[in-house]
Order: sequence, then C-alpha cells, then structure tokens
Amino acid sequence: MENAKEKHFEVKFGEFGKTAPDVLSITIKAKVKPVDRKTNYSKDVKKIKADFEESLKTIFSDNEFFSKDFLFTISMSENNITYGKASNVKCEILLKQKARVDDMEMKIISEAILKKISLIMDGSRFLLS
Repeated sequence: MENAKEKHFEVKFGEFGKTAPDVLSITIKAKVKPVDRKTNYSKDVKKIKADFEESLKTIFSDNEFFSKDFLFTISMSENNITYGKASNVKCEILLKQKARVDDMEMKIISEAILKKISLIMDGSRFLLS
C-alpha cells in the first residue's frame, strides 16, 4: 500500500496478518486551528470524535471489502488546544478485510474518509491548516 499526502492530510497505510494481510491500518494526521477563543474546547473535540465515528460507521456498514466492525482512535487533546495555534490531530483506523483490497480501491476508500473528515471539520469550530 502506498502512502499519500493530501492537501491537509498525511495518510499512511499498513497491513497485518501472519499468512495474508487480513487487517488494514490507516493513519491520518492533520493540523487544526480553533476559530473561536475559548477556555475549554472539550465539547468541540467530543463532537468531532462522535461525528467521525458515525461517519466511519456509515462508510463501513455496507462495504464489500471490510467487516463492519472496526477499531479507531482519534488523538486530539482538548487540553493542548490554544487559540491561534495549530494543534495536531491523529486518527488510526484498523479494518478487518473481507476481500483483498488493491491500491485503487484503497484510494477510493481513503478519499471517502478524507471527504468525511473535511466535512466534519468544516462544520466544527476548527480550520484545517
């Protein structure tokens, strides 16, 4: 699998499995800046995480390549967010493959994920930087 550098995202792919790769790993990194000056961004971060989880469920609920069960984490610390300063966001997704995914199919799936992330960030009080 190849890695990609999108406009605001760094995307890396990996595969795991003893005999054949049966688990696919997607790591997405980005930087965000808050639009509003606040003392606490915890509600904003929780909403982003919940919206992203729902988006992933939608993408993988009826997908011919992956099991609908997946693991994901989003590292976005509300304690380290400061107005006017870019903060790092990292998302890791682990997917169990039903069928072998080639690079073209992975590109389509990753573009769908990045589009969802962009929409979520556009609706949040953060800008991708």
